[in-house]
Amino acid sequence: MAPIPVLIDTDPAISIFGADVDDALAIVLALNSEKLEIDGITTVFGNTNVENTYRIAKELMKIANRQDIPVYKGAYNHTWLKVRSPAVQFLIEHIMEHPGEITLIALAPLTNIASAFLLEPRLAENLRSLLIMGGLFFPSRLQYPFIRSEFNFSSDGLATKIVLDQDIDTTIIGLDVTSQVCFSDVHYVALQQAETSMAKFLAKHLKSWLILNKILLGKGFYPHDPIAVAYLIKKSLFKMITASLDVYVSKRKKSLPKFAHKRYSNSLPFVISHLLRKDGQLSVTIPPNDSRKHKFKIGISVNEKAFLKLLIKELTK
Repeated sequence: MAPIPVLIDTDPAISIFGADVDDALAIVLALNSEKLEIDGITTVFGNTNVENTYRIAKELMKIANRQDIPVYKGAYNHTWLKVRSPAVQFLIEHIMEHPGEITLIALAPLTNIASAFLLEPRLAENLRSLLIMGGLFFPSRLQYPFIRSEFNFSSDGLATKIVLDQDIDTTIIGLDVTSQVCFSDVHYVALQQAETSMAKFLAKHLKSWLILNKILLGKGFYPHDPIAVAYLIKKSLFKMITASLDVYVSKRKKSLPKFAHKRYSNSLPFVISHLLRKDGQLSVTIPPNDSRKHKFKIGISVNEKAFLKLLIKELTK
């Protein structure tokens, strides 16, 4: 079977102290999987500023010897909604040039993707499918009851609503699923022992994130984004439901775009503040009761052991 052509919109921050490493793991998982073919990568603000996410994505392609895969820089912050950045322009052009072929993987705040839909109204009908890591569907299932939202969705609630309003074949793997999986010391050792340049790079730079999570949570870290990518590789790992969704969007102050790297933070208090926001919170209706042709497919569980086995196998190729 031919590999699925994908575009990845992402905010990799590996090598930035105190920032999540999950986007890098997801990108390498997609790179190494025989079931996926990455046509391009677009970067956006999120785990760190967009200057860093762009630089790190380019570095990952260099280490993987896949500089044939183009990387484009996108939104600096949520005020860049509907700005035709290089990333947004690439998303529009590539999807429109390959109608019905491209699966778009969203691993970050949805500003780039929402901008593309706003600037090209025909984009939705030309996209094969959309896979999103984002959202918190069932907060009561988390062991941290104070968390009410999820970082990607709350970082740009309006963009989230715009994207979810598109009638596309959409699959979402949320925080209540990704927090079922723990990447721990044993998985780190397996990665560390691999001989590839990429595995060595990943092991070197995720160590501090692993240690930080062990201090804060008493265990390893949640590998959020690669879990979403794994859905395209091995759907049998997941239990899914269909649902209708509504997204809360708070009112915004009018402001001109500002370069986020002058003020953007990836500090722990900053991240936690997004988890407490009302912006981006979801209302879930099961069974779905809307008129969409394509109902949302929502993950409710993942096979932790089987996923981690798949992840380590692919990362250490």
